[in-house]
Amino acid sequence: MAWLLEYRQVSLFWYTFVTLTASGVSASQFEVYKAITIDYDKNVLPDRNFSGAVVVSIDLAFFSLLNVDQKEQTITFQTTLELTWKDENLSWNASEFGGTLSVVIPSSLLWKPDITVTSGLSVDYLIPDDQRFIKVLSDGTVQSYTYCVITNQCILSIEAFPFDVQTCNITFLSWMYSDDEVDLVIGKTRRNLDVPIDNNYIKGNGEWSLVSYDRKRNSYNTSGGHHYVDVKYTVKLRRQPIYYICVLLIPTFVTATICLFGLFVPAMNTGERVEKVNMGMATLLSMAVILGIVAGEMPKTTTLPLLGTINTFLASIKSFEI
Repeated sequence: MAWLLEYRQVSLFWYTFVTLTASGVSASQFEVYKAITIDYDKNVLPDRNFSGAVVVSIDLAFFSLLNVDQKEQTITFQTTLELTWKDENLSWNASEFGGTLSVVIPSSLLWKPDITVTSGLSVDYLIPDDQRFIKVLSDGTVQSYTYCVITNQCILSIEAFPFDVQTCNITFLSWMYSDDEVDLVIGKTRRNLDVPIDNNYIKGNGEWSLVSYDRKRNSYNTSGGHHYVDVKYTVKLRRQPIYYICVLLIPTFVTATICLFGLFVPAMNTGERVEKVNMGMATLLSMAVILGIVAGEMPKTTTLPLLGTINTFLASIKSFEI
């Protein structure tokens, strides 16, 4: 029984040690929170010593394609927007606060860069604003992770349908600040490949595969003499054509074959050409169905996909033949 008593004493010692240590860490974090927010003003640009622009790092932690709306020419994807910057008003000496190196603070209490998706139509944040938090390091580095769904404009080029590759640009910039106040840089690189990509971080969906995922920092001047910068992500998507091969290409080939053979079907010199007319009408009907499917999938632009051009040409020949 002596070993049991000794075991309980050791367990009580470690329980007390861990409890006191955790309490000390929590107390230190609370003290840091009070110290850095007591005179903090979130409405002021965090450039206390006028040392230059606030440098904001932008990175899309992952990219998951949800939908490509071809008629509206938009893509919808899920991502985490990572922003990192340095706030000179939020630094502290870790040794004075029990070695606390970081704290987590509600995002609504701190200044945040007004990063806007200028190419986006809507941004839906999956975490409510009052439940979003920001991590602050002792040197003033601020890290923000925003989980969201973005609907972005993507002008489609449909000439090569259904073997097309689409290029979509996603642009981020500061809406109000020029580059001498807020400067943008590209965050860490995870992927930049010109080969099909499909992993847990960057992936397409069942119809579209991700070909490349590139990004670039751009700078430009406005008519008012201000200088701005943006970060542009370029996403290339390749369509998986197997569905359209079975539903459109094979029926089109069969219809075209019948149409061409129909030109050489001998017609009767006397009486009604019932067989030839029936075959022609059936061919025209099948072409109309195929064109309807193509028209329902494609945006209404001045260009026509090659498949639609072929069907229109064959329909014209068949109409002349009848």
